[in-house]
Amino acid sequence: MATIKGYNGSLRDTSGNLIGELTSFTLNITQNTENHNSFNDEWVDTTATTKTWSVDGSGMYAPDDTYQNALVDEVISGDSTYSIEVRAEGNTTGDENFTGSITLGEVSIDASSDGVIGFSFSGQGSGALTKGTVT
Repeated sequence: MATIKGYNGSLRDTSGNLIGELTSFTLNITQNTENHNSFNDEWVDTTATTKTWSVDGSGMYAPDDTYQNALVDEVISGDSTYSIEVRAEGNTTGDENFTGSITLGEVSIDASSDGVIGFSFSGQGSGALTKGTVT
């Protein structure tokens, strides 16, 4: 079984531009289900229904990073829509990626006197998430 090194991952816009200085992300994909059964049947059946997905990213704040600023600007402008690409495997042609549009829920710039200034964001998928490969 192959092991993927975490530092190979990245978050980008769907034009392939790297969102700079991020150190972690989480892609959540949820399949909702509905349980059902009928009279005289003691066993419950489960049916897959709708799907949702979300992305969270965090790292160090880089005020001169164009693509971090794009996330901040989207929330400030009120649009809050961002096209994102998640690359968990790496950046080589043929590596797996996930793309879609998110509605940003939160962008945070966090500071403490004993560390570097942090940056994080979270967004809910708006529409389908597509699994493909890096081109």
